[in-house]
Amino acid sequence: MDKSKPPKITYAEFKQKVFNIIDPFGTGKASKVFDICIIVLILVNVALVITDSFDVLESFRVGFEVIEWITVIIFTAEYVLRV
Repeated sequence: MDKSKPPKITYAEFKQKVFNIIDPFGTGKASKVFDICIIVLILVNVALVITDSFDVLESFRVGFEVIEWITVIIFTAEYVLRV
């Protein structure tokens, strides 16, 4: 049984890998998946803002607020990673 340790990654290598994923012009599969996820989250957030103006959907208010907070946290994390 091989008990070798995984290779250690330096901070600079980690930072470069994260940048390659979140780079809007990235060409890798992970970058494309990340871009699609961000676009979907933006559309969900816009839909939530639109539905917020309708009183008919009042029963879903708590769920909408939870989803809105989750998307805000994700967008904030993305911004921090880009800096």
